[in-house]
Amino acid sequence: MIGTAASLNQEAFNLGYYQLTPIERRLLSNILHAYLVIQLDLSMGYACVSTPCSLEDFSQWAWEQFPRLLTCFIYLWTNHRTLIGSCGEHCSKCLIVDGHQKVRRRICAFKDVKVETEEMKELVIGCCRTPVRQSRFCQLHNKETVFSVNEQSKPIVKKKRIIQKFIRRLSNRLNKKNGHLNLTGCRTVKERSDQYVKKCTRSLGIIALVSNCRIITSFSELYRSETLREIINFFAITIRVAGRLSPTCVYDDGCHLVKYIKNHIGTELVETPAMVLLRSTPISVDRSHFPNHVGVFCRKTMDPNKNPRLCCSYFPIVSSF
Repeated sequence: MIGTAASLNQEAFNLGYYQLTPIERRLLSNILHAYLVIQLDLSMGYACVSTPCSLEDFSQWAWEQFPRLLTCFIYLWTNHRTLIGSCGEHCSKCLIVDGHQKVRRRICAFKDVKVETEEMKELVIGCCRTPVRQSRFCQLHNKETVFSVNEQSKPIVKKKRIIQKFIRRLSNRLNKKNGHLNLTGCRTVKERSDQYVKKCTRSLGIIALVSNCRIITSFSELYRSETLREIINFFAITIRVAGRLSPTCVYDDGCHLVKYIKNHIGTELVETPAMVLLRSTPISVDRSHFPNHVGVFCRKTMDPNKNPRLCCSYFPIVSSF
């Protein structure tokens, strides 16, 4: 957008166009966004479309409207086979989950924001707001509040790590006895450490659901780390909005995702219709990441070549690149 504004200003200067003021990139961005919002609302069948009269109020209005606009986006593109038209024989047969870190942005350094969802009583996501100027924190989380929270938590960090290590070992033993999935031999965990998360002042980019039709059907921003709970919540939101999921899914850490759903549904995960559908959906690892999965369970159940639905819908598309 900076380049576009600079190009228009240079064009006006070269051709001698009269300008009251140079084009400001933020105002130009707001104008384009307002146009796209109107276009989306009209395409979704809204009889009345409204935007702020003043572009100065656009940022706050867009913040308030984002959940509704994201819902429209997810519903439209997840159901594009029926709403727009089929892409072909394998239309919407597979969803690929993948992250993109090039769009990382500065976010508030307060990492302990928690939300409650239908599936989880407590989900730690971190603060999504942009820091105020010359600060690491947003207007809602000043330095004094964050400092007091961090100081209170320091004495228990070491004790917490010892407890987590003990629980991990005990859980592995119980899983072997109870027949639960045990993936300790697979070293593909994507979750970052607490030390990294607390020091990081940028988001982890976005996570997106992309269909085998090469269409982004859903997306979300990661503020702390790519945890399994956030991926599960991402799936749950998509299912609730769209009312469906593709017959098969691909995720580069699919083994741990399947393990977590199987071992925690009914306890830490409420057994909602979205969770039931996600649990019954075959999940595989993509070919490029599969060699890194050395666990016995991974080699046995995550092999993409052994998933007939995946082979028929996903790989014919990918092989064309």
